Amino acid sequence: MERDQEEFESISRQLRKELHQFDRQRCGDFQTSISVYLESLMNTQQQVKPLVLCSQVVNQAEALFASCRKNLLYVLDIFNM
Repeated sequence: MERDQEEFESISRQLRKELHQFDRQRCGDFQTSISVYLESLMNTQQQVKPLVLCSQVVNQAEALFASCRKNLLYVLDIFNM
């Protein structure tokens, strides 16, 4: 009976050690995954930001062109061209 108790305690200790090691490994893997995800997210944002800025410039250029066209049509209308 005492031998069975010792085996049970030995197995329990080993199991606790393995579970603790598994939890540490799992936490490390989770931290690595989060780091990779955040790095990927930052890279994507850096790639998208110039596109947003370019789109804003294009929109401003289109607005400026429309304004110039309107003014030109107004001047042409004045001179009946």
